[in-house]
Amino acid sequence: MVKQEPWEKVMAFYHIRKYEKPEHIREPEDHISIELHFMKFICNVCIYMLGNGHEDKLPPAIEEQKRFLDLHLYM
Repeated sequence: MVKQEPWEKVMAFYHIRKYEKPEHIREPEDHISIELHFMKFICNVCIYMLGNGHEDKLPPAIEEQKRFLDLHLYM
């Protein structure tokens, strides 16, 4: 059963980055495995930025990652 409010909050983060959970994972979007997969996705975005001259966009991405950790994984 999906808890509506936590699910909506996590989906807002996913929507910003156009992240979609892998089709092979059956867990709901607010499950820890999906949240960790999203963190991996954000890390890959940061690596891409560093390697392609987008260092100016890195601080907001890192801040987004920190907010996601604080709101969804450290609670």
